[in-house]
Amino acid sequence: MKKLFVLFALLIAGISAQAQADAIDAFFKQYIDDSRFTVVYIGPRLFQMFGDMEINGVEFDDEEDEAVLEIAKGLKGLRILTSDQDVDELYEEAMKKIDTSDYELLMKVRDNDGSNLDFFIKENGEKKVSELFMIAGGDGEDFVMISFVGNMSIDDVTRMARGIKNKNRY
Repeated sequence: MKKLFVLFALLIAGISAQAQADAIDAFFKQYIDDSRFTVVYIGPRLFQMFGDMEINGVEFDDEEDEAVLEIAKGLKGLRILTSDQDVDELYEEAMKKIDTSDYELLMKVRDNDGSNLDFFIKENGEKKVSELFMIAGGDGEDFVMISFVGNMSIDDVTRMARGIKNKNRY
């Protein structure tokens, strides 16, 4: 499962983050200066630069890579919070503190080793997603929380999630 998180983070490394006034933001802020965590936060200006890049003629290895790029074009923010310490406790704490009732569960993967991977979306109408939220943990290895904010196509989000699931054969 750790390979999934590293791949996912590398595919979106050129993306940035902006604040959200909700439980996800509060959870992120609670641990942003905690040395047990790896934190990724890149300023919103990078999104504008990424959107302006010419990528014509670039060939993609698979459908997932192409979907990640399409999502990246519409993003306004990204936050990543990971830790390999106190993983089970962090996952349980996040699931208790973060109210997902405004989100729709897009995909849930639970493995026999106790690992959990949940993708949630928040729609803003017209088949567009205003937030994609992923949380993983419970396996004793890694806690990962990723929140994308922007204007994403539901089709691209679904394609990316399907590609990740197929690559890991869950």
